[in-house]
Amino acid sequence: MLLEHNNLEEYQDPINYDLEFGGEINKYNFYLELAKINPGEVLELACGTGLTTIPLSKSGINITGVDISSAMLYYARVKAKGLPVTFIKR
Repeated sequence: MLLEHNNLEEYQDPINYDLEFGGEINKYNFYLELAKINPGEVLELACGTGLTTIPLSKSGINITGVDISSAMLYYARVKAKGLPVTFIKR
């Protein structure tokens, strides 16, 4: 018997996603430095729960995050409450 499967399962539970990937802070600094030397608005594709989007927004970067997962975007919006960041579902 073949099971229907796609690779989106791990993106349906945003809390576990953050627990698994939230500690990778070195990459945020990498993207922050890139954003600082390339002024303008930043678009993050597949932003998920905002693990990169939110730290950049807190650092003053004008950023928009895009993702296909409603669950991930909902959690990102909760975490980013009060920050000048936009999240879009596509």
